Amino acid sequence: MFEKDEEITLRIPYSANPQPTAQWFKGNEEIKPSENSPYKVEISNYNVTLRIKKASSSLSGTYKLNLSNPLGSDSCEIKIQIAGKDL
Repeated sequence: MFEKDEEITLRIPYSANPQPTAQWFKGNEEIKPSENSPYKVEISNYNVTLRIKKASSSLSGTYKLNLSNPLGSDSCEIKIQIAGKDL
């Protein structure tokens, strides 16, 4: 469980060559980070990271990461619960 206004970092390690593309979803909706979005996505040679800049209870839910390259794909799900009430 995370606290309201906390910065949350989900770092998922992977091993793949060639480097995969990464797609994050909250529920069934793809996360597309933007300047006004609470999300930031990064991919490196060994990790995919999703940062939630300022947690709020409305951001609680199931997050899914899809990784794919020409040789295959994989996915994982993470449940996030954020305490506190949004005003």
